[in-house]
Amino acid sequence: MQKLYNLKILIFIFILSLIYTSCSPTRLIKPLNKGEKQFGASIGGPLINYASTTIPIPFTSLSGAYGLDEDISLFGAVYPTAAAFGVFQTEIGLVNQLKAPDTLKFYNLGFSLNPSLNFLIDRWQGNFRFWPKHDFNIYSLIGKNRKSLLYIGMSHWYDFYAVKAHRVLNERFIIAHLNSGIVINRGKWNHQIDIKLFPSYNEKIVVDYFSPIGNVPWGVYYSISKNF
Repeated sequence: MQKLYNLKILIFIFILSLIYTSCSPTRLIKPLNKGEKQFGASIGGPLINYASTTIPIPFTSLSGAYGLDEDISLFGAVYPTAAAFGVFQTEIGLVNQLKAPDTLKFYNLGFSLNPSLNFLIDRWQGNFRFWPKHDFNIYSLIGKNRKSLLYIGMSHWYDFYAVKAHRVLNERFIIAHLNSGIVINRGKWNHQIDIKLFPSYNEKIVVDYFSPIGNVPWGVYYSISKNF
């Protein structure tokens, strides 16, 4: 029983540690149309060196979104991979369009802000954590119908806990991620490739992160979604 208990604690610490490098892609770069709904799924995570090769950690998520008005959409997500290990994680938030792109101009840049809350609890001891987070993205509409887009942005997680995984004292209360990617629209379907850099997290305590430039881990994610 003690070994099983220790294994459960290790699983919780493992999931908690990996969340510091983000287990989800950038969500909703731009708001949906008013009343529009979107459901999607994603897979991917930080790149790690494993068995003489480099692979992304296969985190999965299921998400939904609703267009509240033309400038604000609400979204939420759950994480099946974490749940399979007994850790329930969810995210709720919104995307606020700060400036809509001007499609008459060549660069047609849009700006959006995504504040959200992430919650995590394990089913064995009820260990609970939550993190406020926000993404700031700059995007440009592309393609003949101007429904696909390229984007670049920055994400900040706010960690208010004094002790993090492995009972290590927390000396970093703001965790920054850089991100960029593309969303390809095919009618009602959307395909997203998201790339993240984690310059403020470079410890290799849990896994051996792939760091092609200096000691900066990377992450790769693929998402598919459908609008209704």
